[in-house]
Amino acid sequence: MSDEAEETKNQQASPVGGAQTSGAVAGRDSRPGGGLGPPIDAPDPLEKYRWYILGGFGVVLFSGAIYIATRSKAATVPDYGPTDAELGIPPAPKPKPADRSTLLLEALKEEIFQLEVEHKQGRISQQEYEKAKAALDQTLERAVKRSAIKVS
Repeated sequence: MSDEAEETKNQQASPVGGAQTSGAVAGRDSRPGGGLGPPIDAPDPLEKYRWYILGGFGVVLFSGAIYIATRSKAATVPDYGPTDAELGIPPAPKPKPADRSTLLLEALKEEIFQLEVEHKQGRISQQEYEKAKAALDQTLERAVKRSAIKVS
C-alpha cells in the first residue's frame, strides 16, 4: 500500500479526524491517576502505624480463633425437633446380650453359607460337600433344640 492510502485508512478509522500520534499526547503526564490531576508523591499517612495496626488485627483474629475453638468443645447444639416421646413413638427394645447359643447359630449360618458358595464355585468336590453339609446340618439341629429348650 502507499503511504497516502494508509493515512486515509487511519483517518477513517479514527473518530477524531486528524493525524494520529503514537504514544502520549504532548503536554500530558502518562502516569496513572491523571483523571483529576497528577498523583501526589506524598508518603502514606499510615506508614508509621502500619505494623501496629496489622499486629492488632492479628491479635484480634488469634484471640477470636481461640475463643471459638474452646467454645465449640463446650457448647452443645440444642435440638429443637420433637422428641420421640412427643411423637408417641415407643422406645426401641434394647438388644439382649448375645448368649452362647445365639453366637453358635450365627457361626453355623455363616459356615453353611460359605460351604454353599465354595460348592457353587467348584472349589470342593461333591463328596466333601455332602460330608460337610451333613455335619453342619446335625450341629444346627442340636443348636436349635438347645435354644428351644432355653426359651421354653
